[in-house]
Amino acid sequence: MSPARTRGEHAGGRPRGTVTRGMAILVAVITLIIGGLIGYVARGGPDQPAELQMTAPLPVVTVTVKK
Repeated sequence: MSPARTRGEHAGGRPRGTVTRGMAILVAVITLIIGGLIGYVARGGPDQPAELQMTAPLPVVTVTVKK
């Protein structure tokens, strides 16, 4: 039996369940692209508003803490 087999590796030299570097990079790039598309759609897509405007002023609250 070869030393690779005794360590549990396949004939290719990698242990079971490992992901190649290229496959990990591919998954990361696809995830970033999908996240960018979701963000683009969430912002309004091609017809997004020019500016976000407040329609009502926010109330001001003052808090006093005694020592």
